[in-house]
Amino acid sequence: MRTKRGLIVLVSSLLVLAISIPCLIRLDDRDNASPPGSMKFLGMTDEERKQIFEDQVKQMQFYPSAAEANKVLPFELRLPKSELCGELKGIYVRKGTRPTELVVYAFYNDIPNGITIDIQPLTNKPDFQAIIKQNQEEYETGIMKADKVPVPVTVNNLDGRGGEPGFNIVNGHKYPRPGFVSWWDNGLLYAIRGTRGENGTSLDALLKIANSMYSA
Repeated sequence: MRTKRGLIVLVSSLLVLAISIPCLIRLDDRDNASPPGSMKFLGMTDEERKQIFEDQVKQMQFYPSAAEANKVLPFELRLPKSELCGELKGIYVRKGTRPTELVVYAFYNDIPNGITIDIQPLTNKPDFQAIIKQNQEEYETGIMKADKVPVPVTVNNLDGRGGEPGFNIVNGHKYPRPGFVSWWDNGLLYAIRGTRGENGTSLDALLKIANSMYSA
């Protein structure tokens, strides 16, 4: 059985790397990915990112709407108001042999460089406060630095973790980073990523998108 520290490390890896490496990377690869490697993806041009996206979605199922995706999902897909995040370009579902290998991706506007929502099963609620503390320690002592560090947030009165867009810095090189918000609700881990760089989607805007997923 994993220790509490082990769980924090695992969930932290999922949350940190979900906003810095290719959005469709396999979960078991996320645990072993290194921050410098993830920065390579952040430093790519929009066209290079699109090519990676096109290669990876070939093994996924595409659905044009939440209604179609809900026919095959074991949970009801919750999406935000379109006026806050733009046009839904499609929903991709990756399945695996284990429940935790199921991941749902919803893309808005410019795939994969616009607003992106990831949803995946996670049995236990993450300790977001512990994850944020660990992130801050890693930024202080590790090879990767950041102009802004993650902070506690709430989505529909649920604890979570969020960050402003900006830059991560590795060996003096700046890599544009998207803003993000992540939270857990009833066995599902949600993450929303915005556009990259200092002019990317703000944390405030991402929180409005996230909270709209709970409005009637």
